[in-house]
Formats: sequence, C-alpha cells, structure tokens
Amino acid sequence: MGRPVNAYVRAAEEFGWEEERTPSDPAQAFRTVVRREPIGVVAAVIPWNSPLSAALAKVVPALLAGNTVVLKVSPENSLSMALFADLVDRLGLPESVMSVLPADRETSEHIVANPGVDEISFTGSTRAGRRIAAIAGEQLKRVSLEPGGKSAAVLLDDVDLRAEYGLSGGVWSADEARAVAVARRLRTGTVGVNGRPITFDGPFGGRKSSGLGREYGAAGLATYVELMTMTV
Repeated sequence: MGRPVNAYVRAAEEFGWEEERTPSDPAQAFRTVVRREPIGVVAAVIPWNSPLSAALAKVVPALLAGNTVVLKVSPENSLSMALFADLVDRLGLPESVMSVLPADRETSEHIVANPGVDEISFTGSTRAGRRIAAIAGEQLKRVSLEPGGKSAAVLLDDVDLRAEYGLSGGVWSADEARAVAVARRLRTGTVGVNGRPITFDGPFGGRKSSGLGREYGAAGLATYVELMTMTV
C-alpha cells in the first residue's frame, strides 16, 4: 500500500499551496495571491470490500491537506480498521485529528447530515451515492463520490488475442496510436491501453453514475482543499 501513499506525498510536495498570479493588466497596482486551505472536517465513508485501499485513498490526502477526518467503516471491518486506526495513531497526530467509526447505514446518514462535517468523500453503491449527494446538496456541502460501475473493454479488429495483454477495462489494438485515438473518445474517467494498469500518479474516478470527483495524484489532493484569493 506504499505506492498510493508515496504518490500522494509527492503530489503534496509539488502542490501549489500558495501561488502569486501574474497580473493580466500591467497597470494593476496590486498582487493576486491564491491560497489552497483545508476544508475542515471530512467524513470519509467506505464500503466493506477493499477497506484498506479505500481508507488510504481518502484519509491520506485529507490529512496532507490539513483536514480532520471521521472515517466511517462497515461493521464487518471493525477488526481490520481498528488495526488501521492503531497504525495511524502511531504517527503521533494530535488527538481527534482522525477517528474511525464502525457504523450502520442509519449512523452513516447521521454523520453525512451533521452540519459540523464540511465535506463527504464516499465509496459505495450508486444508490447510496445519490442519497448522500442529495443530503449534501441541501446543505451546499462539498461531496466526492465513487459509486463504481462498469468499464468498456474495446478490442479493435487488428488485436491479437494471443498477445500478452491482460483482459481489463480499456482499448486493445496492435497499433498503439490507433488504440490511443479510440481511448480519447471514450466517456470514462480512466482507461488503459493494451492492458496498461492505472497508476496512482494520475486522477482516478468515473463519470455519470460512476462518480463525482477524483482520487489520487494532485487532482485527488485538490479534492480536500478550499480556494481563497487575496489581493495585496
């Protein structure tokens, strides 16, 4: 699990936490400074399957951005997530910076609707994601969703099925440039060409009913910051 963490750390090191913008008007007598600040309290809601990878994808960038996190986990994962909480506690974070809460759906909805929560980051079913989006919309609360979904596997007519390509979502062709051209036309958040795996350096997420927002890389880190503009 070190790869996604290392990718987030590198993104944080290269992130423009505070940037001064060059004036578009040379006669402008003041400076414009854009800051990226913590949002506040993040409620990270993850499913029972792949809990560790789902937790890392949300907790790491939220903490790197300076937020506090309430990680809502499935009761089925109480033991493994208690171990995860213990590992995070060994980092020496201040008390209450991160909390792990095994809870059912009713408690999850209470957390999501709590006015003290500033952002919700959710992975789970499309149905639950729509419900969370509706609750967040009532409070104009930030939300990112990864409800999952299906990925198209496109095999062009020149592909050699005996080649060493693994069958996963993407586009396959003996002509890589042709495969890339087709991949660019797909309305999907991620696509692999000729079986190439998705890395942690670029943003991961879906479109339409498959998601809102992105995880991993600089785009994933940007999910957990708020913009503030200063004129000086």
